Amino acid sequence: MISITELSEKTGVNSVTLRAWERRYGLLKPQRTPKGHRFYTQADVDKVIKILNLIEQGVSVSKVKPLLDSGVETSELSENWQQQIDRVFLASESFNKNRIEKIYREISKEYPFSVSAFQFFKVILDELITRKDTGFRSDFMQNIILDNLKRSNYSYQQSHSSEFKTVIFLNSMQLDGNALLLSLLLKEINHEVEIFKNCTFNQIFEYMRYNPIDHFVYIDNKVLDSNQLKKELKDNDLAQIFLVGAQLKLNQEMFDFSNLLTVVADPLEVFSIIKGD
Repeated sequence: MISITELSEKTGVNSVTLRAWERRYGLLKPQRTPKGHRFYTQADVDKVIKILNLIEQGVSVSKVKPLLDSGVETSELSENWQQQIDRVFLASESFNKNRIEKIYREISKEYPFSVSAFQFFKVILDELITRKDTGFRSDFMQNIILDNLKRSNYSYQQSHSSEFKTVIFLNSMQLDGNALLLSLLLKEINHEVEIFKNCTFNQIFEYMRYNPIDHFVYIDNKVLDSNQLKKELKDNDLAQIFLVGAQLKLNQEMFDFSNLLTVVADPLEVFSIIKGD
């Protein structure tokens, strides 16, 4: 038997979402102690993993229970995530801030962030970056999403002390939302995260020398000075370094020089690597 905190750690679904699945949708039926504390079995762990698999396919939370009860396996993708995304863009056409924030709250309450980050928030942010009709409407919607992600980062409450320290240095305003998504994802797997903006390499490595950290994430879309980076890396033997950006290019010599260096194109790839997916 395990507690709700342990179930959350095993599955990556936070306790608030687990309780919502129980109360609103009857997806979980934990055993209770005389004092009302919830306890779960391995069968509950397996059920949560099945629920996550269905949600990742796009099945809405309200439609999960019948599928679980029937035992039917489905590979059909629901259009639920796209419908939710369409709702946001539709609300932006009338500059309806309250509607967009309501959708944000609904998504945040009903879905694990490890799923909604990839299926909902990132899709919207990437769409806003690539849209050709960049104007007031796109800026309006992007600002609302960013403001809500910032508030979520600020108000995030961890039920236990952090085991790891990660620092994100962001030198690309275009990827601001992706940095916030990465921060929230890492916090859900027990990381303390700080985000700094517009720092020079000297400032970054000076910080690293005097502040012990586990992971250092540098996000930019510019071509880096490999010689400068190599010079700074020679004293690094502690933190795992991630260089993130579609245009970042380093020669093989850099990878041979440091086995603590990883280069990826997208910020959320960092989460998958750290988590071990």
